[in-house]
Amino acid sequence: KDPEMQFTNKLWTVRALLLKGKIIEAEAAVQSILANKELPIKLLPMANFTLGAIYHKQKKYKQSSELLEKALPFISDRMDKYRTFFALGQAYQSIEDYDKAEKYYAKIPRFNPPYEISFNAQVSRVEILSVKQKNYTKANNVLLAMLKDDKNIDYIGQIYYRIAKNELNAGKRNQAIEKFKISI
Repeated sequence: KDPEMQFTNKLWTVRALLLKGKIIEAEAAVQSILANKELPIKLLPMANFTLGAIYHKQKKYKQSSELLEKALPFISDRMDKYRTFFALGQAYQSIEDYDKAEKYYAKIPRFNPPYEISFNAQVSRVEILSVKQKNYTKANNVLLAMLKDDKNIDYIGQIYYRIAKNELNAGKRNQAIEKFKISI
């Protein structure tokens, strides 16, 4: 009979629907939960987070980013935190708000996520800094930091190649040639 328990169960049911790929049913269910006046205020961030995840899956990045931003201060689980940062980075990158996308991608490594997530976040960040913002120095600093991580040993050539391209775009031809040679 506890309303908090009832709504928590409903929200976990919505998450299960989302994992099963039943996105339309999940969206309808969570919107019904949010419309219910008996929803405890304590569960509002979890409901926003769930609806934000649904919108992200549907590629409705504007709505997704708004809801995930609202839920973010209430997320305490490390895994949910870096996943939310990654989703926000993707959402803002998709809606071409590159400053916010870069900001969220930059926060991910602090949470010591799995290698693939950290690597992809750094690569996305470098892409934003290089291609969209033309901040080659900052992009190269991120790449140089990636070179220090032993997990990236298989990608050293690619990382140096990216550094060389940034140097070339920045008009530093001699440094670019050096980095291209190292990449080979």
